[in-house]
Amino acid sequence: MIRLATMMARLLGCLLALGVSSAAGAEQVDVRGVVRAEAASTVASELVARVSEMPLKVGQGFRKGELLLAFDCRRYEADLRAAEAEAKTRRIEVESNRLLLDRRAIGSNDLALSQARLAQAEAAADSLRIRASQCIITAPYDGRVVERIVDIFEMPQPNSPLLEIVKDGALEVDIITPSNWSVWLKPGYQFQFLVDETQTEHRVEIIEVGAVIDPVSRTLKAWGRIVDTASAVRPGMSGTAKMVLPKDWVARDER
Repeated sequence: MIRLATMMARLLGCLLALGVSSAAGAEQVDVRGVVRAEAASTVASELVARVSEMPLKVGQGFRKGELLLAFDCRRYEADLRAAEAEAKTRRIEVESNRLLLDRRAIGSNDLALSQARLAQAEAAADSLRIRASQCIITAPYDGRVVERIVDIFEMPQPNSPLLEIVKDGALEVDIITPSNWSVWLKPGYQFQFLVDETQTEHRVEIIEVGAVIDPVSRTLKAWGRIVDTASAVRPGMSGTAKMVLPKDWVARDER
């Protein structure tokens, strides 16, 4: 127990708030944690165009595939039509040269050059087709809008943030534990998590344990998923994870 208490005192300086208690003969250590969504995204685009539609406001929910943002892409659409017309022209040229080559009116190099020009025109059309498909941004999953960084009629810079969204559904909890817990803390371990803001307690199951140890603070990151109903809990809330230490590990540490 003396060695365990000494270890916990050192970890206080590493941004861990640990509390040790005993319940039914088992050691319980309290570790601080933060609630986060299973997925969160910052939506961006490489297009240079004016925003024409943003139907959702901050806090509103959406379904997968629903419109998040649309650009005024009339210029890109016109460029695409021009590129497709150019590709069509080059395709006709290739067919004509193939007939002329059959009649020995031109050489094989003339046909090869026209085929190369056709490939170039088709590639340009494909590139513009991809850009035109980016004019409408749809939701990758069910979720909610966290922040609208731009608004309609604005023309954002290429690759600049447009929207921040968060996924609905299962919530996760990030915790930081002492590094020597790596010998027993594994996926499937369950603990209770008390949320500060709601004062509700929820059951969490570890899904991933960090691959590396922080050598400075001698800590280990772990991630868990809330497995019971937590309708009032939101990403960004914090709380206390009540970790019950394995009895055999405590006894070994005391030795």
